Amino acid sequence: MYQAMSKSSVGLSLFFLVSVTIAAGIGYYLGQPKTIQSVKVVDQPAPSKPFRVSPLVRSQNATIQGTIIDSDSSSISVRDNKGQTDKLPLSSSWTVSSLNEVPKAASKSAAAKKITTNQEAIIVMDLIDGEYKVTAISYIPKALGESLSVR
Repeated sequence: MYQAMSKSSVGLSLFFLVSVTIAAGIGYYLGQPKTIQSVKVVDQPAPSKPFRVSPLVRSQNATIQGTIIDSDSSSISVRDNKGQTDKLPLSSSWTVSSLNEVPKAASKSAAAKKITTNQEAIIVMDLIDGEYKVTAISYIPKALGESLSVR
């Protein structure tokens, strides 16, 4: 009789163990995030008009509003109002001005002394030899800078 109960209890234990393992597997599978199994790639149609740059265009430019946080003889580090920072190269000829004065052409060494950190500025960059480089820095008076900031 002891042996019969033992075989019965082993069978019951084995059945219980298999049931728990299957239930755990099903629970794990159902708990996984659903992913897309296949992605259909759609070819983009060719633009109806090819991109054309006028022969009159001599440069492309970009404008950044931010705070200059650091500078050296060849670059400035800028932080925008969203907290992103980047190190921007200076061109060989660039200007530094305030909205209260007329900008004057400046050499690198002379203008480097006029770069003020922790003050908001508008930075103009031109595409030079395939790279955007700073060509002008214009400091914004604090009261005006607060009204110009994009929130």
